[in-house]
Amino acid sequence: MPRRTLFHGANGDEILSIIAGGVMRPDSDGVVYFGAGSYADCFMHGADKKRKATFVIEVDVDILASARALTVSTQGVAQTLKVFTTVPLPCTVRRLAIREPRSASVTWIQGSDAIAGYLQARQS
Repeated sequence: MPRRTLFHGANGDEILSIIAGGVMRPDSDGVVYFGAGSYADCFMHGADKKRKATFVIEVDVDILASARALTVSTQGVAQTLKVFTTVPLPCTVRRLAIREPRSASVTWIQGSDAIAGYLQARQS
C-alpha cells in the first residue's frame, strides 16, 4: 500500500516515542489503529493525565505490503483503519492537535521538532 495520511490518538510519551523512532509499533495483538476520517474522533484515545490535555497526531505512514488493513467502525471512531502487522510501520509525524480540558477549541502544532519541544516542556 502507498503512504497514507492518517490520525492517531495517543498520550505525549507515546507521541515522543513515535517521533524518536520514526515508526508506529503494533500492540500486543499485532494491530495499529488509525482514524481514517476525522481527527476529532481520535481525541478519545489521546488522553494524557501528566500533561492534562488530549492529543491526536496526523501522520504520514507507510502501510507495508506485508500488512493487512481493514476499515472498520470502532467505539467512537466511525472510520478506523485497523492494520495487522508484525513489524513497526515507518511514519512521519506532521501535526499535533491539542484539546485542553473542558474546551471545544483545538490548537495545532506543525512539525515533529516543534511537537517534541512542546510535549517535553509540558511534562511537569
